[in-house]
Amino acid sequence: MTSAEATTTTTTSPATKDSQAKNEQSHLLHDLGAVLEKYRVEGGIKGMAVSVLYKGELIFAEGFGK
Repeated sequence: MTSAEATTTTTTSPATKDSQAKNEQSHLLHDLGAVLEKYRVEGGIKGMAVSVLYKGELIFAEGFGK
């Protein structure tokens, strides 16, 4: 590439990266809930509660069962 050629770079802003990470996190946590419910039923567990903290922030809290 010569100095006369233009280059194009694509950057992602920190806000966009944060938004993408939160969307992925939300999807994974939804899957976590489904997996935990499956194991609860298969294990004959009447009820349980699960909380997940990430970097000091509560990102998942759910109760399962009746």
